[in-house]
Amino acid sequence: MNRWVVIVLLGLSSCKRSTTGAVQAVDASGDASEEAGTVREARCALVESGVVLAEGTEAADLEIGEAVEETDGIAVGVLRRSGGALVAGVSRVRGGTQRFVPLGAPLGDAPPPRPFVTRAGLFAAFYGRPSKPTGTRALTFVRFSGEQPSPVYTLAEQNDDSMAFDVAFGDRSGVFAWDEDAIGLRRGNVKVVVLSPEGKELRGPRIASPDDTDAERPRVVARRGGFWLVWVARRLEGDEGRDGGHRDEAPALRRAFEWLEVVALDEGGEAAGPVRRLTSVKGHVSVFDLAVRVGTDTVDIVARDDDQAVDGAGGRLVRVSVRPDGVEGPTAIVAEVGRGVPDFLVLGTSTWLFFTEPSDRLRLIPLDAARIPAASPSLEKALDRGRPLVRLSGRGESRLLAAFPEDASGQLRTLSCGL
Repeated sequence: MNRWVVIVLLGLSSCKRSTTGAVQAVDASGDASEEAGTVREARCALVESGVVLAEGTEAADLEIGEAVEETDGIAVGVLRRSGGALVAGVSRVRGGTQRFVPLGAPLGDAPPPRPFVTRAGLFAAFYGRPSKPTGTRALTFVRFSGEQPSPVYTLAEQNDDSMAFDVAFGDRSGVFAWDEDAIGLRRGNVKVVVLSPEGKELRGPRIASPDDTDAERPRVVARRGGFWLVWVARRLEGDEGRDGGHRDEAPALRRAFEWLEVVALDEGGEAAGPVRRLTSVKGHVSVFDLAVRVGTDTVDIVARDDDQAVDGAGGRLVRVSVRPDGVEGPTAIVAEVGRGVPDFLVLGTSTWLFFTEPSDRLRLIPLDAARIPAASPSLEKALDRGRPLVRLSGRGESRLLAAFPEDASGQLRTLSCGL
């Protein structure tokens, strides 16, 4: 289907705040007027030869994770096969070459290591395979001194089905957030631990989500004076019958209601305000991305709301903006999307939003300062079978690094994107 509609916000949705309970509810109708939008020619084109991360049979098991810019290059989390064994590591890319730094064997279906940068340099977090079975799993943080990684912190987590986590650093501290099942209870908790820029624990783990919902898939981002922490919430197991809630089942069956919640944290990881509900409790928000506006305390969240109760029936993108003093939205900004994850790519004050159409082709929309679509979407053919990773600074804010794991000639490619 090639019909696309960009939703233009004509007025703010009304907000109602609950005066009782642990969560301040923000309800919005999501109503907005529609105007037909045209689809532009592609904005992005390949401009450089690719960087090979794995060759031959090793490439068959290659998985490319997140990427961050260093002062002199790019660091990319990678899982690849080496000598018959699957190895987790970080590929450090400088110019047209790369060096793979192994970190160890991954735990089960763990994702690739997550690289991140603090004022102290490059770090990575990954789930490693233990030497012997335990009742917990270990998330190990390593710090790179030159090319050599060394462990600086290990976090013991309860074994469960989720390996979702996120990390963000401000000037003086960082917050690591993850979810795990509450022992002996019917819910998942979002937990946080506060770290120094050198990767040392400043404040031990604590539960950040309320006890009246099942919380999972946290994301965290730094703001002035602290952090924003956002997660997906659902009703507690056994409460699905209330207000028409549904239990997750097989594809094409009715899915559970899921919504987003947010809390502001201070630099010590303590709540600096109430937990707020951001989207409807009768919605189906499954995936989202977020970014703070430069020089402000406002965080913008773009989420895919699969607004039909039947799995596979389609969805839309909604935007919510959160300030310390209130919430704006949710507002629909794209009416029809596919099953991919919406992806903010921010550089300075410029923001690009990538998303998939119902046929799973990738589209790009530039956003204005308020994170509202500033032009029609473009169909990015050069990114077929690819995934945007990070925008590259120092090149006119127009270069994009993308992953092409199936491309033997270059699994990392650079694109030039003209808006």
